[in-house]
Amino acid sequence: VFNERVYNFLTVPKPRIPIIFGIPKVHKGLDPLNFRPIVSGQGSITEPVGKFIDHTLKQFTASLKYICKDSWDFLRGLKSLKYQPDFLLVTIDIVQLFPSIPHSTGLNWFSDVLVNEAKFAPNTTNLLVELMELVLENNFICFNGQFFRQKSGVAMGAPCATVYANIVLHKWEQTYIFGTEWSRHIRHYVRFLDDICLIWEGSRASVQEFIDYINSTTSFLTFTHSLSLDSLNYLDVCLVKDNVNNRFNSKVFRKPTYSNAFLHFQSNHPDYQKRGIVKGQFIRASRMCNTSQFFREEVNFLKERFSERGYPSGLVEELAKEVSTSRGTKYQPLLFNTSMVDCQIGNGSQ
Repeated sequence: VFNERVYNFLTVPKPRIPIIFGIPKVHKGLDPLNFRPIVSGQGSITEPVGKFIDHTLKQFTASLKYICKDSWDFLRGLKSLKYQPDFLLVTIDIVQLFPSIPHSTGLNWFSDVLVNEAKFAPNTTNLLVELMELVLENNFICFNGQFFRQKSGVAMGAPCATVYANIVLHKWEQTYIFGTEWSRHIRHYVRFLDDICLIWEGSRASVQEFIDYINSTTSFLTFTHSLSLDSLNYLDVCLVKDNVNNRFNSKVFRKPTYSNAFLHFQSNHPDYQKRGIVKGQFIRASRMCNTSQFFREEVNFLKERFSERGYPSGLVEELAKEVSTSRGTKYQPLLFNTSMVDCQIGNGSQ
């Protein structure tokens, strides 16, 4: 099945036992401070197997409907949605997705999707399922000098964890959401791994009934949600309803724990990289902020942040003006409307 090159890639002559560590979830509060467990599998015997699965399936999973690639993909997807003032904005979080998927159910769903939707030869499909099982069943870790084996779920940090979870959830979506009575309420649905965004047509009570329903679909998936009549924060987008103009508006969203971590201007990096950082942030502002007001606010915010990091005001003003003058052409807002791009930022403008 493997040629010599792939065989050599999958072979680890001197493997090491993965270690587990935690990343503080400071954005969810400090009392108590929770940690996201990450398994560092670099050099482990299953690491190249996980990379092989990820490489083989990445293009397939990217083609699955409803999977959101990033914030810009999220905004592009809204352009075809016919706006209604009574839409409800819902975000749903899947609690502890990676460690929650039982091996048996996960592998069965993983296999079903590959057999029925992926265009792989049968031998390739069987191989991918067997390799995935190998990764799941042999996730050994070391912690405080003791050795453990993960009995359920896939390790956060495994190279194939994302494609595996996306395929399993795709099967869940096809089985329990689309094609059911609930789909008539869903005007827009996207998912970025374990974060779901819904544009809902219906009552607030129907949203709660839907959340109760999806929590009953399996014994291992748990969902929490937030609902708003006016706006939602999804990824790094703040989506705002505009009932006056019958449209959605968008701007950049930052979590309360945001800190100014831009590269300092005195850092020993080439000047073109520093220019690229500044210009890239202004392009992001232009693309993600679809009203002149939101764009001005974001530009002024960025100017202050770059000033704090030692960037010359002349450089920042020059690049802000360069981007703003192309706001109606090269750097159009992703939620584009001709009335949204009348803002040009000149030197010192507020």
